[in-house]
Amino acid sequence: TRNRLNDEEIYLKGFLNRNVAGLIIEGTRSTFPNPNLRLYKEIRKRNIPTLFIHNHYQNEQFDSVEMSDARAGYELTRMLIQNGHRRIGGIFKYDDMQGIERYRGFIECLSDYGINFDDDCIRWYSTKDMEEKLSRKSLLRMYRRTKDCTAMILYNDEVAGFYMDFLKERGLRVPEDLSVMGHNNYQISELTTPPLTTVTVPMFELGRSAGEILMR
Repeated sequence: TRNRLNDEEIYLKGFLNRNVAGLIIEGTRSTFPNPNLRLYKEIRKRNIPTLFIHNHYQNEQFDSVEMSDARAGYELTRMLIQNGHRRIGGIFKYDDMQGIERYRGFIECLSDYGINFDDDCIRWYSTKDMEEKLSRKSLLRMYRRTKDCTAMILYNDEVAGFYMDFLKERGLRVPEDLSVMGHNNYQISELTTPPLTTVTVPMFELGRSAGEILMR
């Protein structure tokens, strides 16, 4: 759907017209109210087996298979705190549930360890404004506000790669000058120099579980 609700509508209508036997869906802009509720009501009315993967819509009664994104954010933050970091910033995505949950784990860990939270150390982006928010101009503005941070947690490895390239251009070293953490264990995490510390998402296992549950 390219994270576009209009595209989600087109696909859902297409599936309903073709009388599919089951659906596995990754929610589109899953933190936002969804305008396609009538289509999901039609799916329930027809008793089409439907399962969400990676996220779900609030107030929609479908089963889902998900990572504990809050736990992932918590564990990354705890690792940094245990290695002596006290000023930790982050870049999170606000239009997907995964981004909100990773942020929740981050702030809960700070609170549990008595570390002060600073709004200025957090930056947000969405699918629509990703190119703008991760431009060199925007990253420079963000860096100036967070340059007293000793570590940064990024929404995913793609964003972490952008940020590490930006830091390298400014003559800064990871992790000597700034520690950087990611999520998802994309292939990019192995190609960065140094290799990126990241959270592994068991994609195969998630997909297999979704398929098995849907078949049941």
